[in-house]
Amino acid sequence: MNDKNTLIKIVLITFQIVVCSLTFVGQDIVTGKVPSMDDSLKTGFDLLTKGKYADARIQFEAAQASFTKTPEPSQWLFTKIRLPDENEGDAASKDPQIRQITGWRHTMGTRQAITTFLALTSQLQGDKRAADKYFDGIYKLQSALWGVSWRTFVPLIQSVFHLAIPQDNNENHARYLYLSGILLEDAGEEIALTFFERALKMAPKDPEIAANLASSYLMKLRAVEAKALAQTSLAGKPQQGRVLIDLATAEWLLGELDNAEKHASEAAALLPQLPGPHVTLALVAIEKGDIVKALKETDIGVKFSDRHPFYLAVQAIAFELAGKKPEADNNIKEAYNGQLPTEDLLKGWFLRGKPLDILLTILKRQKNK
Repeated sequence: MNDKNTLIKIVLITFQIVVCSLTFVGQDIVTGKVPSMDDSLKTGFDLLTKGKYADARIQFEAAQASFTKTPEPSQWLFTKIRLPDENEGDAASKDPQIRQITGWRHTMGTRQAITTFLALTSQLQGDKRAADKYFDGIYKLQSALWGVSWRTFVPLIQSVFHLAIPQDNNENHARYLYLSGILLEDAGEEIALTFFERALKMAPKDPEIAANLASSYLMKLRAVEAKALAQTSLAGKPQQGRVLIDLATAEWLLGELDNAEKHASEAAALLPQLPGPHVTLALVAIEKGDIVKALKETDIGVKFSDRHPFYLAVQAIAFELAGKKPEADNNIKEAYNGQLPTEDLLKGWFLRGKPLDILLTILKRQKNK
């Protein structure tokens, strides 16, 4: 009889606990107080420092829910970061316009920060699917009004988060560094390269990390390293059109014309509407003296790039090679409108060898007119 009564009591208590849990989601059990957004953020960061990523994510999700219900700036966050173009008292300025603008930026910055915390914590937890979803959400915040500020907030948010993360050496941490690097690179931060390099050391065969670092090296004209990493990426994940473009470009810079032509052709087949493969094919054709192919590929490149100055310049080289000097001059006029590029800039655009020499001849003729 006593056992039966005890069982009934246990069932009733369990039922009451479940009802309370459903009624007061996120409520503090002892005080009955619903945690604020900043309480959740503080607790989340405390858990981050202990490497408790699943629990930290729960806190950041609670902060996101609080923000969604009442969008307002995080007071805690803005004790950690300071926008470079703001004064200390702007949030409480006597000027209502300054208060309004500052409040809006801080509110948007809070949303961006929470979304970033969720993306990076999910990746550290090992939930790639959720990390990718939140990561896309960071970019969806961009708009005509939230572009410059979006980039301004990236390194500030990253610095707050990164300092809280224990050092580790596994694939989840590698991809965390990789995602962080992408954000920093898009914000124009040079330190992004360091993040990519550290990520690759932890996950040397990850095709995404290798591909991204290959592209970064290519932009710095480090063709040997770019080629090796593009090959690593393609070995792990073949038929990547954009990686093939980078590989072909690196090979062009290294003077490996046949390989550059081969991989640019493969990229063009995979991504038929992109201009990139066609400019590489055009440059190889110019170097080889194949006028017909150079004119054909530059025509496609100019069309697909919507007459981008670089593609117009390469087409001008093809025109010059074909003896069409007026057409070459017109292209340069359209591309640069009198502001002629320097040789260093042209080299940064992957021009070298015969194409560079021809373009410098055209530019010299333009200057002498």
